[in-house]
Amino acid sequence: MRINTFVTSVAFAVMASAGFAQSINPGVAQLAAQAGVNPANYSQAQIVELINAQRDNDSTTVNAILAQGKSGVTASTASQPSTGNVQLARLAGVAPGQYTNAELSQLVDAQRDGDAETVAFILNHGNRDTTESATNAGRLQLASIAGVNAADYTLSQLTDMTASD
Repeated sequence: MRINTFVTSVAFAVMASAGFAQSINPGVAQLAAQAGVNPANYSQAQIVELINAQRDNDSTTVNAILAQGKSGVTASTASQPSTGNVQLARLAGVAPGQYTNAELSQLVDAQRDGDAETVAFILNHGNRDTTESATNAGRLQLASIAGVNAADYTLSQLTDMTASD
């Protein structure tokens, strides 16, 4: 009886610690410790941006991130950009919802590094080719697999051709 109770107690302790460990990622906890904040109050992106701002002695960004915490997080809807997108857009000095989070992150990095060429490329949406006839490496590869000319087919048609093989 004592052994069963002991085993059950150990099992519950292990499960409880596993549940606690999942609530805050150890990597995020370490970053938060480096930034000097509570990991439960900030997202990983906020903590990383805070560390970068602290490193760059950017008190405006540091204060903005510290003021936001998790209190500014709201549910995003299709009609409004996510909170993370809004934060990145503010850091980049552009309108929220006009750029993807990846573009905004690249833009902030390029601005911080003084890379005017990359900043202009992203601001002009040079990385986006919205024409259906755009031929990129992926389309060329699909066309090669299907044995056709990439310019003669849409991406959807090329995908269908290669999926049936």
